[in-house]
Amino acid sequence: KKKEYPLTFEMKRFFDLQLFRPKSTMSVNSFFVRFPLKTIDVERFRKAVNTVIRHFSDFGTVITFNEDCDLVLKYDPSKIREASYYDIRESELAGVLQEKDRCFKMIDESFFDLSLIRTETYLYFLNRNHHIVFDGTCNLLLSEAITAAYQERPLRPDTYFLYLDRYW
Repeated sequence: KKKEYPLTFEMKRFFDLQLFRPKSTMSVNSFFVRFPLKTIDVERFRKAVNTVIRHFSDFGTVITFNEDCDLVLKYDPSKIREASYYDIRESELAGVLQEKDRCFKMIDESFFDLSLIRTETYLYFLNRNHHIVFDGTCNLLLSEAITAAYQERPLRPDTYFLYLDRYW
């Protein structure tokens, strides 16, 4: 996980697109799930989400410059952020979602923003990530991992950087 990896052609493309439209969220994947409070243990779900965040290196993946000033992908555990937690009224939900609708800074920043939003009726799970490191299939894998952690089953091994080692 200490190695630096060159960006793929597609990663460079996403990076360039973001630079040309710096406030754009066009490459941000989002999904939003609503659970009735009576069907979910909020603290257990919060713990499951944060367990998954700490387990998989994707959440500490950043783009930075190497000594030759080339863009590289690397793992930086200091960039891992636990899920944000909000306890608000249902009427405040739109404001929180609007606040969360932002672009990612692209350099030395996590490409993930996971939030748990509890209202008087629901627990909402908001997953925002940049397509440069996470795609639709990854979102499915994330959902499966959170389910496993919530059910206190073992998580699959983290293979992200093992894959990169083989690819490069």
